[in-house]
This record gives sequence, structure tokens and C-alpha cells, in this order.
Amino acid sequence: MDLNTAKNLYITRSRQIINANESMAKDSYGFMEMITKSKLKRHKEKLGDFYAWLRECDEAYSKNISVSGSINDLLMKQAKLGIAEKARGVFISSLNSYEKELSNIEGNINFKLTTSMAVLAIVVSAVMSVI
Repeated sequence: MDLNTAKNLYITRSRQIINANESMAKDSYGFMEMITKSKLKRHKEKLGDFYAWLRECDEAYSKNISVSGSINDLLMKQAKLGIAEKARGVFISSLNSYEKELSNIEGNINFKLTTSMAVLAIVVSAVMSVI
């Protein structure tokens, strides 16, 4: 894969991550989800794919980091690397946002679960004291 293809993939894959992030944020996480965490597991599985994309593009990116050639070749390579670096930055930013949203949702689910269990324990305790 050449540097231009890697740049295009960084941008395209970044959009896909943003779409997945939006889908995850819009998803509903009810009582059954608190217990099974099936949707959360599905979103975590996508994270592995996103890192595979990063490794694939980074391989092409890192192959082009070299200091050989004439001054004109180096200047052209530097310009191309600068553009690819910006695209990589967008990808990394999208990936970080996805991870933060995933962590946020997981924290919210865990909080709801523990709160529900505490409320249930209080209700059971109150009912048992009445009986």
C-alpha cells in the first residue's frame, strides 16, 4: 500500500469509526442490557477491527519514513508525510472518541446495575421487616 492509499484509508476509516460511535451513542441500554451487556460486547469487538485498520495503515505510513534521496525527493516525501500525518491524527482522534464513549457507556451500565441492586436490596429488606 502506498502513502496516498494509507491517507485515504485513514480518512475513510475515521468516518466509519465516527458512524459506529454515533450508533453506539444512540443505542438504548435497558435492564436486559445491564445484565447481558451484549450490545456493549459487540461494540468492543469493533474496537479490534479499528486497531487492525490502524496497524494496516501505519505499516504503509512507517515505510515512507526514511531519509534517502535527493533534496527534492525528500521535500516531496515530507509534504506527503505531513498530509498523511494529519489524516492519521484524525483517525486517532476518532478512535479515542470511540474508546471514551465505550468506557462512558460501560460505566453508566455498571452504575445503573449496582444502583438497581441496591434499590432491590432496600425493597427486599423493607418487605422482610414488615413481614
